Amino acid sequence: VAVWDNDARAGYAEHTIKIFPEPIIKLEPIDTPSDSVRISFDGTEGYAYTLESTSNFNFWEPLANFSGAGEKTYIDNAVTLEPLIFYRIEVEE
Repeated sequence: VAVWDNDARAGYAEHTIKIFPEPIIKLEPIDTPSDSVRISFDGTEGYAYTLESTSNFNFWEPLANFSGAGEKTYIDNAVTLEPLIFYRIEVEE
């Protein structure tokens, strides 16, 4: 890894970079009285996942924890409580 300082001098340092499999989140509206949404993604063996949501990007609320391979699904029944909701998945080895 090349490291540059403010005087444009280069140095070199060894770093370990871990690349996790990037889960792709699929959102599917569910036509129910509560207007729920089904959130799903494919997990990879050896990794743990935390599904989180936010309405303001300041505080992420954990919704569910998953681990292992295969499709993971969560149904969010609280979608109508906020005007906008954003989701993300935290990945841990």
